[in-house]
Amino acid sequence: MVTNLISRRQGLIYGQKIIRTRKYCCLTTTITTQKNNLHQKRHQRQHNNNVSFSHTSYRLNSTTIAWAQSNPRLAQECLNPPSWWELENCCWDGDQHGPENQQVPQSLEAYLKWRKWTFPKEIIQLRKEEGRDNATALISHILSAPLTLANQLSKHIIMTSSKKNSEKYPTATNKDINASKDVIHNLCCIGARAEASIPTPYWKEFLMLSTASLFLDKNKSGNNHCDDGGQSLPFPPIISQSLQISLDFIGPDILPNQLEQPISISIPINNNDNSKSTLSICGFHKGLFHEIPSIHNNNNNNNSNQNTRYWDTYIFFNPSFGHPNLQKSWADTLEIILGKKNQGNINPCSLILTAHSEKDAMRDSNILSNVYGLKNIEYHENPFSSRIAYEDPFEKGHFVRPNHYVATVII
Repeated sequence: MVTNLISRRQGLIYGQKIIRTRKYCCLTTTITTQKNNLHQKRHQRQHNNNVSFSHTSYRLNSTTIAWAQSNPRLAQECLNPPSWWELENCCWDGDQHGPENQQVPQSLEAYLKWRKWTFPKEIIQLRKEEGRDNATALISHILSAPLTLANQLSKHIIMTSSKKNSEKYPTATNKDINASKDVIHNLCCIGARAEASIPTPYWKEFLMLSTASLFLDKNKSGNNHCDDGGQSLPFPPIISQSLQISLDFIGPDILPNQLEQPISISIPINNNDNSKSTLSICGFHKGLFHEIPSIHNNNNNNNSNQNTRYWDTYIFFNPSFGHPNLQKSWADTLEIILGKKNQGNINPCSLILTAHSEKDAMRDSNILSNVYGLKNIEYHENPFSSRIAYEDPFEKGHFVRPNHYVATVII
């Protein structure tokens, strides 16, 4: 059994048990697997992700928790992803994300249909919208981080790849830039909490959507791509055959066993040529980002993993940079990544940011703009946000949802 404490800055929850303390309310998550934590048994292929629900007095603006507590078996079955991972078997069924356009789903409902995600027969037979809505909300919570990241990643890979290649090969054509076999991208999730404990099957969903977004979406085969606000962004078409992603987690709540060897997972892209997309997940550092020694001292004689790591994109899930209770705790890290303390060791190409609410997004945007000079940060409602809402323990009447808003920043 794995228990993750999600306190001031709420992350994903898989089962909920509410604890009230003198200082704040927190959500305690409980995940049990068939034998041991997936990080302890990295060779283990099958996981039975059982979810525990207990009664709560926490003020949640959702009936989903009560439904899950009353129907634990149905709730558990809803969270079981399809057992197959072949993109060719996805449901290109002729509707708005069908084969005519081969358009990758842009909402959770479309994704679940595309993946042929099944609901328990009791929910289907009863034909009650309440049951299906609660089941979908529960699924949205555990998939929010993987699908949000996948939904944003294609834009980041395209834009940062174009930037890096244009700087390295100023005379290269779009065809030259995209002729390589693999797309390789290194991600760093700073301030990771519950995200670092998401079981392997749900990170496979990240691979499914991100691979489809880059390689299967015919809408991306031209010269333009729309951002979250519908604005056209120029980029060359991606014609690579596989996606190779590394995802490093940094945060004080990283478990010790997550600091061992990385977990590598993959999905087939095309059964005919054995090409695969791969994600390597690693607990990189237990602690704060600005406390990593190599961030301050780029000593080439030190061959440690932390000294040689390079990240293309930094990810901040619900950081609340501008929250009065958390602003100071982020200052040193942001100063190193974006401010004057950046000695050249940190050269991010892009940022992926999420926020709990519109108010949270505005506070974060103001900090990044006014203090660190990042302009034109535009947050938009995230189609893959969690649909479970709760009240901010620091601000009565402020109801929030994990990853409710999302922004992408190309530096």
